[in-house]
Amino acid sequence: MARVAHLKAIQAFEAVARTGNVTLAAAALSVTQSAISYHIQVLENDLAVKLFDRGSRGVRLTEAGLQLLPFVRDGLVSIDRGLRAVARVKTHDVVRVAVLPMFASRWLAPRLSEFWDKYPKTELAFTHDNNTYTNTANPEEIADVAIQWGFGDWPDVESRLLLRAPLVATCSPELLKRAPIRKIADLSNHSLLHVDNHMMWQQWLKRAEADEALAEKGLLMSDRHFQLSATLNGVGVSLFIRSFIQNELDKGTLVCPLALEHDTDYAYYLARSKRLKPSVAATRFYEWILSQALEERPE
Repeated sequence: MARVAHLKAIQAFEAVARTGNVTLAAAALSVTQSAISYHIQVLENDLAVKLFDRGSRGVRLTEAGLQLLPFVRDGLVSIDRGLRAVARVKTHDVVRVAVLPMFASRWLAPRLSEFWDKYPKTELAFTHDNNTYTNTANPEEIADVAIQWGFGDWPDVESRLLLRAPLVATCSPELLKRAPIRKIADLSNHSLLHVDNHMMWQQWLKRAEADEALAEKGLLMSDRHFQLSATLNGVGVSLFIRSFIQNELDKGTLVCPLALEHDTDYAYYLARSKRLKPSVAATRFYEWILSQALEERPE
């Protein structure tokens, strides 16, 4: 690998190639003409090739110079990006946050402007998580903080309750036209939509003192946005936190045919690995989101 004596020689080469003139190159780099000439000479000596033809009208790249130029420009651009990235990390604290899409769009997103108003130099790097953070061997490699849905009893993970809210049974108006739902037993005429397993519907039906076996009928889905889309399109009946679907209820694209709201053992939790020493920025976000949840939680 060829060695160059100094990065300034590379910068001088690029400036002369760009301007076609030693004087203009010197002005662009805020150095003297003799300094430019010296650095070009150093570079040519190191490479043992001639990079410029000098003439009365200025300088012109040789074949070797033309071959070298794109590599030099790519290198300088890459160095500039690296320096900017380091400078950005130095002045902005980055917090990696793993979020569930439904919680992110329906609860977190409307509140984020308040966080950035309070902590403008803290950068949040979000990744969508399909409720797998707490089941990962090394969750600290995925995120500094995560929002998870479940029971909050995960090993090696510190979890704090964020949101536990009653769930309502909801469906599209078109679905009710096909088969009305006037009592819980009428759910047997429809598909119940589930995410991951049947447990949430089972618990909801148990608290409603209804037949838990109804929960066995239905479709399993991969995430709550898919479930919401299917519900809107009349595929079946789903359980949602009312505030998450309030916009659809107001528009009439979803309805709640049963005047029932029941808790389950499921809730949203704020989680972080016990093995990860949190940064100041991660702790700041952790405490902020907890405070947001506490403000809305009933006494």
